[in-house]
Amino acid sequence: MQLEAIQEMKYLSTENSARYRRIMRIFYEEDQKMHGQMHKEEIFAKIKKYPEFADCTPEQLQSDLDALVNWKNLVAIQDPKRVYTIEEYKN
Repeated sequence: MQLEAIQEMKYLSTENSARYRRIMRIFYEEDQKMHGQMHKEEIFAKIKKYPEFADCTPEQLQSDLDALVNWKNLVAIQDPKRVYTIEEYKN
């Protein structure tokens, strides 16, 4: 019998696992504070507080968040309250 890989655990054994783990930890800590939703800007500000992630760019964060959504660790939702332009809505 062969065991299948658990898709939700991929972030633990990839090249950027340290960043993925830090992002998931940030979400866990915010969830404990009853903050169920976070914006990219908030996540970016929190991750930049750690010296090992000082060189992280918004593009890298977006790529990491996309990967975590793809692996079903996070669920992306659109927040229509903070959208003022069509470009922001597409983002």
